[in-house]
Amino acid sequence: MPTYVYKCPQCGKVFERFHAMSESPEVLCPECGTKAKPEISGGAGVIMKGNETSAGCCGNENPCQSPKRCCENQ
Repeated sequence: MPTYVYKCPQCGKVFERFHAMSESPEVLCPECGTKAKPEISGGAGVIMKGNETSAGCCGNENPCQSPKRCCENQ
C-alpha cells in the first residue's frame, strides 16, 4: 500500500498514513483530531537498468557505436 502524507490545517502537524489508492478515507490529525488534508508531493520514480541483450541495439544483431543513430535508421 502506498504511503500518503497529510497535514493538519488546524495545528500544522504533518504525518503519514498507509491506504489503498482506491480509498479516500477521512484522516484525522493524531494531535488535535481535525480532518487532515493530503499533501501533494513530487512523487518518486524508479529507474531500472538492465543487462544488454544479445539482440544489440534497436533489435539489430550487431550493436552500433551510437544507439541513437542506430534506432533512427529503423
